[in-house]
Amino acid sequence: MTRVLTLNLQHGRPGAGAALDPATAPLAGADIRDAGAAREVLAALADQLRALTPDVIALQEVDLGQARSGRLDQAAELARHLGWAHHRFAAAWAGPVAGLRRRPRRSALLSPADDLLGGLRESAGLPPAGFGNALLSRLSVSSWHVRRLGRGPALVTHDDGAAWDPRAYRVHTSTARVLLAAVLKDRPAGEDSRAAGPAGPAGSRPEPCLAVGSTHLATRSDVATTQLVDAWAALTSLPGHHLLAGDLNLRADALARLGTARALGDGAT
Repeated sequence: MTRVLTLNLQHGRPGAGAALDPATAPLAGADIRDAGAAREVLAALADQLRALTPDVIALQEVDLGQARSGRLDQAAELARHLGWAHHRFAAAWAGPVAGLRRRPRRSALLSPADDLLGGLRESAGLPPAGFGNALLSRLSVSSWHVRRLGRGPALVTHDDGAAWDPRAYRVHTSTARVLLAAVLKDRPAGEDSRAAGPAGPAGSRPEPCLAVGSTHLATRSDVATTQLVDAWAALTSLPGHHLLAGDLNLRADALARLGTARALGDGAT
């Protein structure tokens, strides 16, 4: 059985419960703009994640190179603390949180060339910066996949005021969203893969591979619904069984009516 955990990281900010645990209380008020403090917080989080014994961790609201979180590669930092070799970050957008957000040329943001303004950041001595989703896996990954889910159309609303007054209107836009997926190999990393013939020992066959996706959908339910359908279609185009995890910003009843996939478990999505 593969154990999958999903978590909205909230860019590594210590949660309210940190003050309640003696082990993490000293970090409750940590200023994670300092790289050292940010690393301590992620190390403590890795200990908590390890205690849950997951095989795969799907993360949302993950920072890369952001000043507010010590300019760390948060996905890589957590994977290092867990001792996991397989991890990937996918940016929904590139650039600083407070500044010009833009579509990345490549979602991994592995080099300045992946960002339209990456060369300027490099000349200023700054690493690539972005915000998005991540996947960490204790199991071997055979392939990684990214699907851009867009941001949906703008919504114009009218407040109190004359119809002819431009100040009476508001334009609401959504942040760009992305799906990151990993196709896991059919055996855990390090497990003896020797088999007695094509069917394996005692006639058994290896379990089919699993495609796991991590996403964070728009806060507007109409946009989130469209993104969910797109994300599920992209995920199910991959081989094996399929599991979509993430912060869906949709009520459970809305998911049930949509009928896109079978929900696992109960609770807020």
